[in-house]
Amino acid sequence: MTKPTPETAPRAARAATRAAATVLLAAALAGGCLDSGGKGTGSDPCGAGDAFSAEGVGYCIFTAAIIIEGFDCPAAAPFRFEGSDGTVVCSPSEAPPTGGVDGLIDDWREQTGQPKPDTVGGDTLSPGDTAGDTDTTPPGPLSACEQGLADAGVGSAFTAPDHSGCTVARACAEGAVGALLTCADGGVYCDCEHGELRCVALAGGSCPARGGGTGTACLPALGASACGGGLWCEDGVCAAPPALCAGGCYRAVDCGAGSACVGGEAGTGTIGACRAAVATGACWSAADCASGFACQGATSCVGCEACPGATPGACQAGGGTTLGVVAGDGFAVDVWWQVGDAYAGLPCPAFALEVRDEATGEWVAGPSDATCTAGAAAFGLDVRSAGAVTPTEGFDYAWVRARGSYYTGCFGAVPESCTGEPVELVSEPVLVAP
Repeated sequence: MTKPTPETAPRAARAATRAAATVLLAAALAGGCLDSGGKGTGSDPCGAGDAFSAEGVGYCIFTAAIIIEGFDCPAAAPFRFEGSDGTVVCSPSEAPPTGGVDGLIDDWREQTGQPKPDTVGGDTLSPGDTAGDTDTTPPGPLSACEQGLADAGVGSAFTAPDHSGCTVARACAEGAVGALLTCADGGVYCDCEHGELRCVALAGGSCPARGGGTGTACLPALGASACGGGLWCEDGVCAAPPALCAGGCYRAVDCGAGSACVGGEAGTGTIGACRAAVATGACWSAADCASGFACQGATSCVGCEACPGATPGACQAGGGTTLGVVAGDGFAVDVWWQVGDAYAGLPCPAFALEVRDEATGEWVAGPSDATCTAGAAAFGLDVRSAGAVTPTEGFDYAWVRARGSYYTGCFGAVPESCTGEPVELVSEPVLVAP
C-alpha cells in the first residue's frame, strides 16, 4: 500500500487524529491533575507542537524545531521522550508510549503524511525537509577543524574542550560543519569558528540553527553567529539588540569620526561606549594591543554608565622581550617588538610572518621577511608594518603570527658584540578577519 503524503493523505483523517488528541489533552487539564500554567492552553494544549492520539492517549510531538537548553514540554503532556532522530514526544504519562517512542513517531508520520527524515552531507534532515529542497552542504572548502568534525563517525570518541567521555551522537552540516556529542556531563554541540573548535552545552537532539532572522530560534552560546543581520540571541530567540543610549555603541560606525567603540557587540546585545581613538601603543582595552600584550591603566565604563574620568591606558608586555602581531586595515598586520630592560644594547631584531593554512592547519611562510632599522629597537615598543597577508584560498579570514630572534649580553649594536646565543620568539597568533 502506498504511504500517504501531506498532499494525498485524507485531510479529514488527519483532522480527526488531531481533534482526538486535543480532546484527551484538554480533558487532562480540565481534570485538574496537571498544571495548566506552562506552554499550551486548553484549546491548543500542544502549542507549536502537533497533537496526536494513539491507544487512547493524547501526545504532543515536536519536530523540525530547535530544542535548546530550557525547553519544557507543554503542561498537558509534561513527560518528555526523544526519538532516535531527535523528534520529541511529550506525554501525559511517565510510562513510555506503547510500542516505543520510535514506533509512535513512525505511526504519527504514516497517519499524518509526514515523510521520514533523510540525510544530506552527514546531517539528518527534519521531517518535512527533503534532499531536493534543502542543501545542507557547507559552502566553500573545509578548514582542518571542520574536516576533523566531518570525519568523526557517529559513535566514535571525540575530544571536546572542558568535557570528558564524549562520543559523536549525530552529525550537523547546515551551513557549517558541526556535531552533537553525548558526554559524561550531558549533551554538547561542537563546531568551528574561524577554524577553531568551539563546544557548548546543548540539551536535546537537534542541531542548532545560526544566522537566523527576527523570531528565529537560536542558541545563545553561539554568540554573534547565532543570529544574522545585527540581531542577537535573547532568551533563545533572535531579536533586535537593545536600543542604544547617548554615547553607547555596538560598532565604530555608531560613533563619530575619530572615535572608537569600546566593548560593544551587537551579536550579544552588549552596549559599548564611544571613546576617542587612541594612538599606537595606547589602549582602551586589549583589542587595541598586539597579541601577547595587555592593556594596563585604562579607566573606562560599561555601556551607558556615566564616565567623566575615562582615560586610556598603555599596551604592555608581561615582562622580558615580547613579539606580537596586531591586525590593521584589511589583511594588513603590524608587528610589535618590546625589549626588556635587561637587554640594553640589543641589536635590531629580525622577524618573519607566518600564516596558518586553514586546509591543513600547518603554519606556512607569509609575506617576505621584514627587518627593522639598526638601532631602532632598544627600549620600549617598536612597531613595524609587515604588509598584507593572503588568506588560504576560499577562506575570508587568516590566522597570523610572527617569528623573530634576539641576542643577550650585548655590548654594541651588532650580533657579534653579544655573548649570548640567539633566542627565538614566536608570537601568539592573531585573527585577521576584515
